[in-house]
Amino acid sequence: MKRILSVVFVAANVITAGCGQLPPRFSSEIGEKVADALENEQDIDAAAADESDSAGRQSQTSQSGRQNSLPPAVDDSSRRNAGLPSSNSTLNNAAKTNPDAIFCPPASWYSPAEKLCVTETQAVGPFTGEMIALCKQFGGGNDACEGARWERKFAARLRLGERCPRGAVFDAARDACAEGENVFGPFRLRDVDECKRRGGGPPCESMRWNGAFMPLRIRGGTANRKLYDFYSVRSNYEKVFEKVLTFYPAGRRNGCVAFMSTALRMSGTAVPQNEYINGESVSLVTRPFAQFMMQRLNWTKVTSANNLQPGDVVLTEDDARYPSYPAHTYMFYGWSNQKAGIGWVIDNQDFIHERNIFGYGTYNFTPFAYALRSPE
Repeated sequence: MKRILSVVFVAANVITAGCGQLPPRFSSEIGEKVADALENEQDIDAAAADESDSAGRQSQTSQSGRQNSLPPAVDDSSRRNAGLPSSNSTLNNAAKTNPDAIFCPPASWYSPAEKLCVTETQAVGPFTGEMIALCKQFGGGNDACEGARWERKFAARLRLGERCPRGAVFDAARDACAEGENVFGPFRLRDVDECKRRGGGPPCESMRWNGAFMPLRIRGGTANRKLYDFYSVRSNYEKVFEKVLTFYPAGRRNGCVAFMSTALRMSGTAVPQNEYINGESVSLVTRPFAQFMMQRLNWTKVTSANNLQPGDVVLTEDDARYPSYPAHTYMFYGWSNQKAGIGWVIDNQDFIHERNIFGYGTYNFTPFAYALRSPE
């Protein structure tokens, strides 16, 4: 589906749109036609946003230790409470309001000293293979040691107070502790929400997943990393929206550059709100926005979508009627299904939602053209 550039206002023979500005030579030729298309385009944007909302709702030291300091066994309560915690939690609502908070299953909480989710008497797992082996060595029994709840003091002593639990090592690419194919929590709310979006199911609310459900945290340049860390928090996205409304009243309606430039400013990149290139706003129009990023800030082009990294700023192909004006811009969040070309993105249409990166589809109007990546 080709994107229609909507008119936000017409003044001084210049038609301005949130995702592109039509140069003066176009206004007399197509101004009336574009104005007529405004209502249809708004309907398209609204439908895409509504579908994104719906998808989002459906979708959020020493390794040995002192053996004589370990208790002899897992207590009976751990045997009774083996198994995965309940998946009937308020995770999705919590992730929206505080996505960087640490997730613990219902009726448990995070203990910074023990680096575990705990209750008064228990610690929540599952636990690493090395911890399980030691549990069995000290008489815990197969069923209890392989279960998801252990006696709290016992679990803490087996875990040790290190960054990662005994037997696991830190995986910088995923910002998580890993043992083989598994990663271990406690996890952040946004990571649990992402695990569920990727199809991880009820185990996402435990302390051990398959690493395939943990998004990669390798990101591009310094400014891209700051943008990703800021913009992928829902409360910050809402702050961007509020700020956009102060200088671009149309808000979501074709406000892709307004959203992106504001998110960059708020995450520490100096994109001026009131600067123009050839009479076109750097903070409202795709062409001068991209020119500013490359010429003034020395961001570089990434021309292959297969090389996208979280935090990259994507520009799509031009609308065929308006050469050199990319039709849309968004922040790449990660792949939902790279083989199928479906990614997670953040833009004026919605917080994290799916988009067809390569083609025309429900969450896309124009395909990927290039991405912008900041210097290190």
